[in-house]
Amino acid sequence: MAVTAIRAVLERLDAVQRPLDALDALSIGPSVRACTRHVESVQDTLTNTAHGLDAILARTRGWRNMLAQVNRLSDELLACIFLLVCDDAREHAGPWPGCAVARVSVHLAHVCSRWRSVAFRGAALWTDVQLPQTVDSSSGDCDRLLALSSDLPCSVSIAWRDIAASNLPAGTSSRAIEYADAILPALQAHAERLTGLSVVFDESYSDAALKVLATTAPRLSRLCFGHHIPGDGGRTVFTSPLILPLDMPVLSHLSLNALDSSILPSFRGTCLHELCLGDMDIQGSDLEGVLTRNTTLRSLSLRNIGLRGTSPPTRWAVPELQSLVVTGMSSDSLTVLRRSIALSHIASIDMTYDPIGALIGYHNTRRVDFPWAAYLLSGIGDVHTPGSAEARGKKQLEVLKKLTNDSEIPDDYD
Repeated sequence: MAVTAIRAVLERLDAVQRPLDALDALSIGPSVRACTRHVESVQDTLTNTAHGLDAILARTRGWRNMLAQVNRLSDELLACIFLLVCDDAREHAGPWPGCAVARVSVHLAHVCSRWRSVAFRGAALWTDVQLPQTVDSSSGDCDRLLALSSDLPCSVSIAWRDIAASNLPAGTSSRAIEYADAILPALQAHAERLTGLSVVFDESYSDAALKVLATTAPRLSRLCFGHHIPGDGGRTVFTSPLILPLDMPVLSHLSLNALDSSILPSFRGTCLHELCLGDMDIQGSDLEGVLTRNTTLRSLSLRNIGLRGTSPPTRWAVPELQSLVVTGMSSDSLTVLRRSIALSHIASIDMTYDPIGALIGYHNTRRVDFPWAAYLLSGIGDVHTPGSAEARGKKQLEVLKKLTNDSEIPDDYD
């Protein structure tokens, strides 16, 4: 474009030169030429400028295809890249997105002190947080971790599991209370902006889990609450009676796993879009009550559910249901389900029947459908990773401490 413009200017200068030659032939041109004696020098300057612009454009085209070194990126560009990375983790994280996103944020903050500074200033990177399983009640680490998201809506995951009740060391009950005392105040302090809550717990943490469940969170839209299934695949249901809080007016996603069936009648929400139930024996009438009150339900997932029917059978009202996923149910339970739900208007049906029982289907799907594992602060995979729960807990605590200790990481990414 620059060369085209310069060429047009040169053509105009040539047009001026021709009349000057004509005036010179009439002997009246010298006076006019005196005013335009720099025409040739101007032409030379414009020509040189055109060549310089061509060279600059050629270099610019090359720069556009070059990769910049990471440690030379500006803080603003790094912040944008961090957000994109976290969004990608959220998109591909599966049913428990908060765990994967939180793990990415923590890893970014551990690269170097400059990256940590950029990450800590980006409140949007910390809206999905998993609180550590082991923490000192007096350290205030949980509160600082939640405060990183500033005033933005946030989602919290808590994993109190992988400690078998028969193998508890001395003093475990008191330690469980200590961990709860460290987490509950921080959680309650930020409950007003809590939009997602995921809790999975072992028997030894049941009291702490129930206290978390009772937290008042008026903006809560997603709740995942489940008793941990042991690694041997056995079906262990938390049999203590449960009552869901009544003050969840905007809850749209509810996931319950391996809990006592009393939890369903206690739920009084009316705006569910998605309901996931796993490893439970429930009455058809209890499930019918939830579906009747939540006429906007679009997705229903039943995994390893024992469903007991009513007599006489009743037809459940699910006018907006679009997706039905059934895994590992017995033939009797499937019969109750087919009699109760009209399948003709459902757009997506995934129904798997395991004639041997629920365990095989559960083994094949549990790590895909319910990736409880998210030891984000440990950098270790999950319960299937070798090593004791106590060792993983210590590793979590060590890495968490590094968030406030800049001396243990380099000054910049190199």
